[in-house]
Amino acid sequence: ERKDFSGRGRESISANAVEAVIGAVYIDQGYDEAAKLIRRFIVPYIEDVEKNGAKDPKSKVQEIVQRKYKITPTYVVLEESGPAHDRIFKVNLRIGKENMATGRGDSKQRAEENAAENFLDNLGEEN
Repeated sequence: ERKDFSGRGRESISANAVEAVIGAVYIDQGYDEAAKLIRRFIVPYIEDVEKNGAKDPKSKVQEIVQRKYKITPTYVVLEESGPAHDRIFKVNLRIGKENMATGRGDSKQRAEENAAENFLDNLGEEN
């Protein structure tokens, strides 16, 4: 799993990997063994997922901003650097015209996710 600049892994990749492992165990060893795997490694974390939400950072930011300000946050590319095969993007997350957080990534999407994560981290510090 490739990690972005924040050191966090991509949640969708992790989710897909877990799903693949469960499916492989089911195909190889049957329902009972797959159920044991789920009870041991998934069920203990369900409460945390329900409490913290399973949404990606950009979705969380959009919900917060739309609820509080009645507008949609935007992401503006500030900078692209590096060779064409290894680009690095820097973006700002904006609420209206105000810059709220900056993020970097090896794609625009990853840079936007990183900016959203940084915004949420900063929001947590203020509360």
